[in-house]
Amino acid sequence: MMAQSNGKMAANAPVPASLDFYKKVAILRLPQHRDLQLSVRNNYRFAARTVAVPITVSEISHAASTYPVVFADSDKPAPLAVLGVRANENLFVEPDGSWRKGAYVPAFIRRYPFGLVQTPGTSTLSLAIDESSDRLMKEPSGEGASVPLFTEEGKPAPMALSALELCKAMNQDIRRTDQFISDLSTLNLLVAKRADVKLPDNSKLKLDGFRIIAENQLRDMAAEKVVEWHRNGWLGAASLHLASQPNWNRLVEIYLNRISSS
Repeated sequence: MMAQSNGKMAANAPVPASLDFYKKVAILRLPQHRDLQLSVRNNYRFAARTVAVPITVSEISHAASTYPVVFADSDKPAPLAVLGVRANENLFVEPDGSWRKGAYVPAFIRRYPFGLVQTPGTSTLSLAIDESSDRLMKEPSGEGASVPLFTEEGKPAPMALSALELCKAMNQDIRRTDQFISDLSTLNLLVAKRADVKLPDNSKLKLDGFRIIAENQLRDMAAEKVVEWHRNGWLGAASLHLASQPNWNRLVEIYLNRISSS
């Protein structure tokens, strides 16, 4: 694992500051990380203010069962899983820091505090960590409560190898996601959208700044393109994206339950 500090985590889209969890990035290396331990208890408080998170095309099938899946209204309209209906509020991070039971955890969040960093001047990607993460420690926090990132022999421990595989798989899927986005843009299938949600007190939540696939244009796609999309998996992803839109109602229900119990 090569050494390079203060790099930038590889991502499938430009990441707004509110989504950039990584504060002190360094490639995992010896000797300075030899004694580093990772808490085995997931704590998602770092994402408690994240309203939407980038997902890859392969994740749409998982995310669409829980979240509205939309596309960013930007030059690179990455697919997003919407996690809340108000600014700076993620409805899926519970007060104890756990993720809402039964809900899919997007890989962008699940991989933290790990990621891949490109070594300057090369095409090499190396496993990196956010040294500021509160899941990282230099002393074990109790038997079974944390695991090492390096073995006593100075080799990557199973946790580090597992994190590397997750990050590599995600990076490969990012390439497929880029192809999907490119096809959507070329065919002009994305349209700006807004969601107006009426609450029981007659107030409204107005949500905008995203795009969805135009269903009528998708139906009118040329037959040869339909075959190509089916082969690539784009057709299924597009259909699941559209099928996820009723999940806006689920978000509102979770939101109302949260404010009524607070």
